[in-house]
Amino acid sequence: MLHAQNHNTLPQIAGPWFPRSDDPDTHDFYCACMLALLKPWCHKQDLKREDQSWAEAFTTFMRNATADHKRIIAGIYYYYETKMACDSSIGEGVDPQIRRWHDMGCTDDQEDTDMNGMDIDEARIPLTEEDLKQFQRDQVSPREEAHTEGAIQIALA
Repeated sequence: MLHAQNHNTLPQIAGPWFPRSDDPDTHDFYCACMLALLKPWCHKQDLKREDQSWAEAFTTFMRNATADHKRIIAGIYYYYETKMACDSSIGEGVDPQIRRWHDMGCTDDQEDTDMNGMDIDEARIPLTEEDLKQFQRDQVSPREEAHTEGAIQIALA
């Protein structure tokens, strides 16, 4: 791919946030994600050798990683650092009502009303399983879905 001088490309990442690097259950997935993001590749073999684990390939990559790559990885982990700091600030000594609202993403001045000023009890609408499935389908744009399918086909090739 050719780019003009000083061209900056920003990836558009579809799906949830990157996995944590310090979770043993998802560490291999984390390593694969970071390699796919930062290392140039067309085929899986470009990311790691057949005899390597994802963790070994990522460790090898990081030995020679540029300062920019290390900053990107630090920026990705910043999300978890701030989340942990926020979660630890809502500790055991906090009123359970405030903790409940924090967990729901609300501040304590929103306790009695939702974002539209409705009483919380009035705002509750029973949802069916189909309503939830439709909501999930509506969250994905057709363009992103087509791009994701194309990326998967390239990765499988």
